[in-house]
Amino acid sequence: MLCLVTVAEAPYAFGWAVYGEDPETSPPLAHWRYDLREADRPDATVVCQSFTHGAGDSGVRMAQRAEPDRAEAILRERLAQLRRNMTATIRAMEASVRNDSGGLDTLAERHGTGPASDVHPCSRRTLPTG
Repeated sequence: MLCLVTVAEAPYAFGWAVYGEDPETSPPLAHWRYDLREADRPDATVVCQSFTHGAGDSGVRMAQRAEPDRAEAILRERLAQLRRNMTATIRAMEASVRNDSGGLDTLAERHGTGPASDVHPCSRRTLPTG
């Protein structure tokens, strides 16, 4: 796998494309991105992680072709896996923010966008501050 940065707008966005083959000749398998924005509260920042399947021939597409009668279930399983993994990643970020410097800190403060709060469903999170 090869990942190429596609978005780098510090401190608000970072994204990359994942390639299984030469990016000069093959489409990406997936696109990943993090966006940070101010929350409704002045002491919070919303962190949103997103994933989009690319045009490349991913493992999901290969599995669906191999088992066309299970195509819908295969996609549901992959989406559930992505949701679990994305949630785990955001929670790990939150834990890191909480543990750095022995107290509450925020990704947003480190990036100059202000503080961050509690959990939102799936991959959207607001990181807490003290």
